[in-house]
Amino acid sequence: IIAGAALASVGPIYIFGSSFAALFCLCAVLSFALRPVWAVKDLTKFSWLLVLPLLAAVSTLWSDAPERTLRAGLQLILTVGATIIVCRRLSARRAILVLGANFLAMCLMALPDIAASATSGEPLIGPFGSKNQMAATAHVLFALSLAIGFDRQQPVLARLLTPMSIILALVCVRLSQSAGAAIAIMMTLATFPPIVIYPKASFAIRC
Repeated sequence: IIAGAALASVGPIYIFGSSFAALFCLCAVLSFALRPVWAVKDLTKFSWLLVLPLLAAVSTLWSDAPERTLRAGLQLILTVGATIIVCRRLSARRAILVLGANFLAMCLMALPDIAASATSGEPLIGPFGSKNQMAATAHVLFALSLAIGFDRQQPVLARLLTPMSIILALVCVRLSQSAGAAIAIMMTLATFPPIVIYPKASFAIRC
């Protein structure tokens, strides 16, 4: 429950700011406190994920704004560390489901602006105030919806919502007028089939 609440707070951070960031940090601290030994083992096992955040902190040495760079580097280290602790408390299937519901809710918040964007030709910015953030959110929803739809072990209701989620994501990407998100959608479509087929092919070969 704690890990699920932490992941559910990720998306709203971009809309509501520090309050949801504090919730994420609180959930990570609680997860660490409840199982400190396991948390330390997880951080050690996935310590390679901290290489880039550590490099970001070290870049303070040659930065033109060392205080700002150091603060951002430390925040990145804490964020990655907290993410490792939280994600290890959830199965991949449950994490995808929680994030899918999260990003679907955020794209649904853009519905009141879709008609105005379609008629005026202005980029869709939704609740984010940024077309790039809107497009990035819609692309993540698209990828998560594919993962949920092709997973037979996901709840039936979640899979039934998949077509609507995919259509909503594509509409939001189109109206946001983001070339980067459009390219990301095409890359997702190109890479997703092998991800789905490979495990099934490997299982058939082993059998």
